[in-house]
Amino acid sequence: MNKLSDIVNEFLLTEGLGESDYIKTYSIGRRGLTTLHKEVFPSSVTKIVPVNSDNTVDFPVEAYKVTRVGVLNKQGTEVKALTRNSAIGTLNPEICVSCRNDHSHCECENGFVRSSRTSSLGIGSWTNIGEYNISGRKILLHPNCNYCEIVIEYSTVLEKDGDICVDPLVEEALLAYLRYHVFRGKRSVGTYEKRDMKREYEVEKRKLKLMRNSLSRQELWQGALSRTKEGL
Repeated sequence: MNKLSDIVNEFLLTEGLGESDYIKTYSIGRRGLTTLHKEVFPSSVTKIVPVNSDNTVDFPVEAYKVTRVGVLNKQGTEVKALTRNSAIGTLNPEICVSCRNDHSHCECENGFVRSSRTSSLGIGSWTNIGEYNISGRKILLHPNCNYCEIVIEYSTVLEKDGDICVDPLVEEALLAYLRYHVFRGKRSVGTYEKRDMKREYEVEKRKLKLMRNSLSRQELWQGALSRTKEGL
């Protein structure tokens, strides 16, 4: 993947702009990249993360939306999805693992877990291997889930060495975004030219949507999982 700074420098050179335009153009590029990832082509990352002692999982700092939660099978070759259950909440009290009472009514000192309003895991559904909910930037697992780690898929704008990495599929749409938003405020550029630049951006964004739709969710998931396992 190319870095945003490299793309911006190449853009400035191609369009005949100077170094004084770099900071503003980079800012526009960052905003455009975030817009494209959120609205058109989310950048998907898969990661194996540990489960906290209270049966919760913290979002990775770079994640802005978790799109899937699952666990690896025994062979470590496939991800099995967990079921989302909105009844699992953050305000439920912690209860004793032995007597199931809260702190004020327990003398066991055997440790506490967070209780849940749910009493079963998907009655009548053999595919339900565990439940979770998302609250803020935490994943809340059902108390009956005994996993030490889970696999999450999330959308993010990737960063490396303080710079943003740009997916090659997004580059053309990003360049069109840059061209339109950099020049639309310049008086030296005519109205018709600005309209053409806007049209070019809309066309590239539409192409990106078509590319995204042509990729199946399974291909994206398996590809991301393979990259994750290679990095372990």
